[in-house]
Amino acid sequence: MENWTKGGAEGETPLVAPPPVDLHVDEEF
Repeated sequence: MENWTKGGAEGETPLVAPPPVDLHVDEEF
């Protein structure tokens, strides 16, 4: 079960990374 929790956390990390990148694109505009 511990492995399952680790996989879910890893999947959430990428979702949180995209937001910051979008902000950077707005600054370049």
